[in-house]
Amino acid sequence: MTEKLTHVYMMLMLGLFPLWVGWSGYSNLTAQKYGFFTAATVLWLALLLVCALRERDLRFQLTAGQRAVCALTAGLCLSALCSPYGADTLVGAGRYDGLVTWGLYAAIFWGVSRYGRFRLSQAYALAAGSLVNCAVAVVQLMGYNCLWLFPGELTYYDAGTAYTGEFLGLIGNVDVLAACFCLTIPLFLGLYVTLGGRQTAPLAAAAGLNFFILLESGVAGGLAGLLLAVLVGAPMVLTDRERLSRGLTALAVLALSAAASQAAVFSENGVRIELCKLFWLLLCAGGLLAVCGHFLCRAAVRLENPGIKLAVLELLCVIAALAALYAVPPASGTLGELSMLLHGQVSDTFGSNRVTIWKEVWGLIRERPILGGGPDTLRLRTELTFSRYAETGTKLTVHLDNAHNEYLNLWVNGGLVSLVPYLALIAATLRRWRQHRGHPMLAPLMLALAAWWGQALFGLGLCILMPLLWILWGLAWSMPKDCL
Repeated sequence: MTEKLTHVYMMLMLGLFPLWVGWSGYSNLTAQKYGFFTAATVLWLALLLVCALRERDLRFQLTAGQRAVCALTAGLCLSALCSPYGADTLVGAGRYDGLVTWGLYAAIFWGVSRYGRFRLSQAYALAAGSLVNCAVAVVQLMGYNCLWLFPGELTYYDAGTAYTGEFLGLIGNVDVLAACFCLTIPLFLGLYVTLGGRQTAPLAAAAGLNFFILLESGVAGGLAGLLLAVLVGAPMVLTDRERLSRGLTALAVLALSAAASQAAVFSENGVRIELCKLFWLLLCAGGLLAVCGHFLCRAAVRLENPGIKLAVLELLCVIAALAALYAVPPASGTLGELSMLLHGQVSDTFGSNRVTIWKEVWGLIRERPILGGGPDTLRLRTELTFSRYAETGTKLTVHLDNAHNEYLNLWVNGGLVSLVPYLALIAATLRRWRQHRGHPMLAPLMLALAAWWGQALFGLGLCILMPLLWILWGLAWSMPKDCL
């Protein structure tokens, strides 16, 4: 009964939680999602405790992951206890990221890792929710106020002029939306590569649409997370000819999705199709990858240690790409900023003023490096604001309440007593992957986690999405014997 109850909870959170927006649209989205997450999780934990007591199934054999989560929770409790902000640390003073929220994350990890089992039905639920999310995003990109998520007559294209931030889909903030795709795209494609068959083909198609919206959102942090998942995961996952063949097909899906993104030009007046040179290049690349994957699956060839060869090839490609950026710097954009970094030039405006934010946060970290200010108290410790005048003459102001780097955010709020166990949990999870890299259901979960850890260098880590992360993280430690 405990496993069935946990399965129902995961289906609810993976399938419906990302779609829940409440009754006020973007105006009160965070509070509405936090209420959904809190109510569902507390109810599940209460029922789980009753069932476990009835079945006398409360025995735990502590894993390294569960010990790390215990240490993380203890560190946050100590930080909150020693914080000068008292009760503000419980729910949080900025983003509902207080001690109570982190306690629920820890409970999710414990409950899922103990009673959870990863099934394809859960991936399908997540895929169904992501498809609805993408459909809403497409309508918004065409200039419509889909589901009246924006207040009044505002649309997606009023970002930065009538309101601060940028919102798209049912997740809200585009940075958090990109983080969501860092979970879904590697998970879906990973399942397709490791399991194959017609049952996973719809997941690969869903990954393609997710990637299309990610490209349209223009969030470079999401692309960085996916790149890290590929660099780290490909040598670990593509271990034989069949997986390598499906891996090429997965890359073909992404290439074709990128081609579609290049061809579709969205504006507040709708969408038009422009078949530019890059579209044809990506289309040809996608077709070539698909053909190579098809024939490799049927070729009578034997591949020895493809993972090692892929790792060497990836290293050479990264070196070549960095050399090209250094020699021929782009004029602007994220690649332009990266090129300037390679030349030793750093501007505070890099990454949408993230360098300025990180400098401010680092100063606060130095004040309380061990215990931090307390969970979700950054807003109370800084006066840093960003202001600009819109074309209408309205002054738009944003007060800093998040470090825009999950690791720095945990450090400044929870101190080293919290950050060190969190990093230890990541290290233990990677070690677990290495020990069980042949498990077909663990690899997709690890690809999703790796992508999240990469985007977390620039991400927000809000309760709008974090419950999904901790569910997948808990599943990575459940290791069911029955894969399906």
